[in-house]
Amino acid sequence: MPVHLPGETAAIVRQEAAAFAAQAASPAVREAFDRLAAAAAEGSVPDDLLALLGQLLQLTLTSGRIAARYGPREEQALGEVYRRTPPGRELEGHVAAVNAALAALEGLPLESLRLAAAGPGRFRLAVEAGGRRLVLDLGPTGATARSLELAI
Repeated sequence: MPVHLPGETAAIVRQEAAAFAAQAASPAVREAFDRLAAAAAEGSVPDDLLALLGQLLQLTLTSGRIAARYGPREEQALGEVYRRTPPGRELEGHVAAVNAALAALEGLPLESLRLAAAGPGRFRLAVEAGGRRLVLDLGPTGATARSLELAI
């Protein structure tokens, strides 16, 4: 299903896609970003360009480029657009899985919280509650439930 972009959001996607196209060394990559810029200018991104739109938004949102150039309102609007792309839907799936794992601890007395570095830009959060231990991996690509253990 195509993603429709309202006025200012469409203009930003068009500008950012055009900037990526101008820097692309590969003609195929340049063409893909040119197509994305043209689609954004029309206000609707077709299905075959949604993955590319997701990659563009993932990079520009996580780098802080959108917030720095356009402000928090547009950052929020583009975050909502990102969630409608394949990478964004995948991220939402990870969030739902983590929330489901956290629900197993809901209402239980909290015993401990521990955060450890798991590598550059990656962390591991251990939550112990009511005889259960949930371990979450946190990193640049999102959060995932690593394990849920029950005390016997």
